[in-house]
Amino acid sequence: MKLKTLLSTTAVSALSLAPALAADVQVKAPLLLFTWTGFYAGANVGGVWARSSVTDAGGLLGPLLTPLPRTYGHTYSGVIGGLQVGYNWQTGSLVYGLEADIDFSSAKKSTDLLPLTAPGNEFHRSSLSALGTLRGRIGVALDRTLLYATGGVAYGWLRNQFVDVFLAFPATTIATRGSSAWGWTAGGGIEHAFGNNWSVKVEYLHVRFANEADTIFPGINYLFKFKDSASIARAGINYRF
Repeated sequence: MKLKTLLSTTAVSALSLAPALAADVQVKAPLLLFTWTGFYAGANVGGVWARSSVTDAGGLLGPLLTPLPRTYGHTYSGVIGGLQVGYNWQTGSLVYGLEADIDFSSAKKSTDLLPLTAPGNEFHRSSLSALGTLRGRIGVALDRTLLYATGGVAYGWLRNQFVDVFLAFPATTIATRGSSAWGWTAGGGIEHAFGNNWSVKVEYLHVRFANEADTIFPGINYLFKFKDSASIARAGINYRF
């Protein structure tokens, strides 16, 4: 009888302790894993290196002037910075989402095209004052570190113009592309989350704007062709809501 009583008491005690042990295991196990899913907003700053060229393709005046076409180009750089917003979805280790940004840039340059023969008569002037993008992002999450590729459309406020103050013309002649331009962008980066809501990132983007042309002297159709592109390296910080 004593043995039966002891076994019964032990069994009852074990059964009574089971819920407590299970609850203890649940408390110690991670209830929520880190996720990139959600809305975020932040700021960025970095450098921009732009390339601008203009081709003097000529028209009816071509045979009267120097051999054409002639292409002038230069690179210029500056500081770029602004704001971004986006939303991520995470499925397993796959993270995908959308991001939009607007940045402002100090990049600009003016080149004298005839510094020796006729200084101050011909200029190539370029600037990139602002840049906006709307991009998709897709990447792989290694817990709190995200490696991603990105690409989409770009919109820039820029200047690319050829200025000629040749004395044979009655006034200064300026050929220029529109002040705004559409194009595409692609790149990639790495982002790391810290704390409960913050993350930092570094990324690279290449932007290519659509080519454009301008004609001067109505009826003569003297043609100029413009090409513009930019490379951006920047760091940013995001707050995830």
